[in-house]
Amino acid sequence: MLGALSKIKDLASSPQNSAISMSINASLPLSFNVLRKTGFNKYELRLGRKSLLTKSAKPLEIGAHYWGEASGIKDSIIIKNMLKKPLITPVAEAGIELAEGLVQNGAPWFLKAVQEGLIKAKNVSEFGVYSKMLLALSEGVASIGFVRNDRLGLLQLSKHELYVIFDELGPVKFKLQHELMAHSPFFSVVSLLKQNGVNAAQSESVRPLWQPKNGLMDGVA
Repeated sequence: MLGALSKIKDLASSPQNSAISMSINASLPLSFNVLRKTGFNKYELRLGRKSLLTKSAKPLEIGAHYWGEASGIKDSIIIKNMLKKPLITPVAEAGIELAEGLVQNGAPWFLKAVQEGLIKAKNVSEFGVYSKMLLALSEGVASIGFVRNDRLGLLQLSKHELYVIFDELGPVKFKLQHELMAHSPFFSVVSLLKQNGVNAAQSESVRPLWQPKNGLMDGVA
């Protein structure tokens, strides 16, 4: 499972992906947010520094962030297989270090690191971040939000599943059954994984392993 995670990280870090993410003929999912509705099934999107028009049979939420697979020409594109981005929380300032430490050293190390972060928290917001991590652990999931290349990412690990978000690829879930299998909602990502030696299948049910419930801690992180 850790080898597959390393492969995903390498693919997301590929220099070509920064260019791919800005191309309307992208071979990987586009990352965009919805600016406004311009007409029936028509929307204005923001992709990086560009504003583009699209048609979507599926209603889009104004202000929300999505991934989608696109085709089209010039400034008019059709986006299919759209997926609204999940809320990534908690996001730790040391998220990358915590994620790498979890992968390299395992759950006991991670639990100790989270407990130490809780004790040493400098403010209410930081205390809330580590409190949510501890809550996730109590429910059987190590959950770490992080910032990488100015983009939010997420790593979640349970006993038999790994869920990871790199913005360049969208969400990928690994399940350990008879063999390790990766699942992605995007055909383009599944194809890329297969080309790089990862068993993969397309699935619409790629959901986070854990998300915080509405409650008393919502205002502190």
